[in-house]
Amino acid sequence: MKITLKKPVLRIVRGKTQYPLRAIDIDEYLIGGGSSCQLQLSADGVPMIFAIIKPDAEAHCIEAMFPYPELVVNGAVTRRSRLQPGDEFSIGNYRFEYLIAEVEHELRTTDGESEPAQAPKLEDSVFPNRVSKVETKHLSAAQLVEKLEQELNLLDDLGHYDDIIDEFQFDELPGSDRRIA
Repeated sequence: MKITLKKPVLRIVRGKTQYPLRAIDIDEYLIGGGSSCQLQLSADGVPMIFAIIKPDAEAHCIEAMFPYPELVVNGAVTRRSRLQPGDEFSIGNYRFEYLIAEVEHELRTTDGESEPAQAPKLEDSVFPNRVSKVETKHLSAAQLVEKLEQELNLLDDLGHYDDIIDEFQFDELPGSDRRIA
């Protein structure tokens, strides 16, 4: 039996990061300058906890705890907004996009007679810089290791699907060498 899981994801559009995709995998996702935040912003003037993202019916709401820096959602300055897939928001010099990644998951029976699950296929919009097999032939060993680490961290961010991850073929992993500046 297959089920489709919808996983909310933040894509960092502008801001320096090694991991441009971040799963929103807890009920109170904190954004700010503090070490307790799931998304830490290092710019001057960002409070320790600036904003919080919480589930709201079928989407998520973002709420700023402070008036500055401004929270801008789809071009409008606000303190609270409901996020829909594709919405963009910014905090100071940082810019983000709210996405929903759909992941198919094969439920297995406990008797071990079910067929192996297929690797989940995520929308191309979540992985805009996919790297092909041909492109990987031109990368150094250090670059390949870095790409594998990024992909494994992304899989970890999107959820713990041990039975699916074990069957992933590395040539099926979507690539992302995007550095946000």
